[in-house]
Amino acid sequence: HISKKFNQVITEMSNTEPIVINRRYYTFDPEDPIEKRELHGFSDASEQAYGCCVYLKSLKQSGNFEVNLVASKSRVRPLKKKKKKKYTVPRLELLGNFILSKLMVVIMQSLKNEINIDDYRCYTDSMITLAWIKSIDKELKTFCQNRVVQIRKNTDVDKWFYCKSKKNPG
Repeated sequence: HISKKFNQVITEMSNTEPIVINRRYYTFDPEDPIEKRELHGFSDASEQAYGCCVYLKSLKQSGNFEVNLVASKSRVRPLKKKKKKKYTVPRLELLGNFILSKLMVVIMQSLKNEINIDDYRCYTDSMITLAWIKSIDKELKTFCQNRVVQIRKNTDVDKWFYCKSKKNPG
């Protein structure tokens, strides 16, 4: 009976219209050329997972703009291996910031020969992790310090901004 159901699903799928997903980052219009391209990355976390997404914003001469998703990443919260290691929401938010910083590097490296990226920005809805990233001389616990150091290596500190939770697509 499973084989019959499977064959029915395959038959129904072959009769459907193909799904076309537009993967263009922007549309070319000689009447309205692009003046500036920016990457905007957002990170977020919950008690179960954390993730990030990066969009390309193309600003046109007319003042219009296009925004398209470039890439996203997500991870499930790590299991607690030791009693000492607690994955609090701020720590998970920091992990989201960390994978966003790594994703930004990968995207900029991948696109550098194809299109010119004029600017980038990283957004988090965690004021705690934003303070960690922007603090220069503050001593943090090893877990946080190691990730903050990597985030700073990957991205400029002045490119990090706060984004209200309700407006965060991450």
